[in-house]
Amino acid sequence: MKSARWKVGIDLAPAARRAQAPGTARLVEEQARALFKLDVPWTWVPVFSKAENPLWAETQSLHPIRGRQIKASLHASFELGRIWRESHCDLGFATAFFTPLIGPPVVANYFDSNFFEPVDTWHRKKRIAQHLLTRSLLSHSLRRARKLFILSEYGRSRMSTIFPKTQDKFIVTPCGIRQPGSPSSEPPAWAPHDARPFYLYVGSFSDNKNQRAALQAWHILQTKYPDAPGLIMIGPGRAAYLQDVIQPLHQALPRPHEVVIPGFTREDHLNWAYWNAQGYLQPSFAEGFGMPVLEAMSCNLPVACSDSTSLPEVAGDAALLFDPRNPSSIAGRVEELWKNAPLRTRLIELGRSRAAQFTWEKNAIIVADAILAQLTSRA
Repeated sequence: MKSARWKVGIDLAPAARRAQAPGTARLVEEQARALFKLDVPWTWVPVFSKAENPLWAETQSLHPIRGRQIKASLHASFELGRIWRESHCDLGFATAFFTPLIGPPVVANYFDSNFFEPVDTWHRKKRIAQHLLTRSLLSHSLRRARKLFILSEYGRSRMSTIFPKTQDKFIVTPCGIRQPGSPSSEPPAWAPHDARPFYLYVGSFSDNKNQRAALQAWHILQTKYPDAPGLIMIGPGRAAYLQDVIQPLHQALPRPHEVVIPGFTREDHLNWAYWNAQGYLQPSFAEGFGMPVLEAMSCNLPVACSDSTSLPEVAGDAALLFDPRNPSSIAGRVEELWKNAPLRTRLIELGRSRAAQFTWEKNAIIVADAILAQLTSRA
């Protein structure tokens, strides 16, 4: 390690939020691990909001600081800057959207460019106060951050259109992937009990993620085919949204027991689903990146995904694309994957090659170079 000339704060609290925001939590965790492996001319100052964090034990040599166990947005906006200032940090790295209102200059990850896509109607209407607060804090982050790491060219273009004064701040920094690890030795209790193939979706439940169109597509498939494949949809969701939107569509299926919605699951059960599915489905209207698409490809799953926002950019030529607004389009692509074995084989080969192009080492180098540029510009 070179002699440390600066101190750089890094917020690791989001890595603990697997049950609430699994995508963001994994991004922060894997990115931080890759950054800590680099030889950098500064000292990291990690900040946590609680010790129950996958990064806590491995950062003890960096003397991490534990803040209060408060709401994530409040921690990032109101507590983080004070901690960094008291630690004499020259720069802070806000890892999940929200930047401190006070404290040293910051750079930030900006994963959630799809927040400004007008598709998440239910949450905007039912949780309007939270939506307006989040929008205000995100807008503050755009103004406050010196540089913003965004995951796709689509995201940079979209945000630069909405907020043209910020377009020079964005740096496209595709995330890496970690191949899902070993599955559970036994199938989860919620696993299908018959031998029919099943397709997989992984992600939180919302209008934007568009599970309703996936369920409508399965209604088409089950009506047409008595031996239609199953579907497993894994991820967290607000109880009211699941009850108001998802459950009625689920129960209206001709054979609802063939579509399994287990909610948020432990990691080895999620791994079981990745390694045992016949294919992967991503029906989102908007994605900042779409990491599960690449994780599925790394598990030798052929993928069908939406033709919208960042997904075609991430999937390249290794996936079948469909119109997320049209359940018949989704059903048609799933039917192709299900019935066409040579097509599945070709997509599996393309997918493995595609997934291998995205590494956390590449992501970390881009982020570290930008941090160094900010530090030296202030020296």
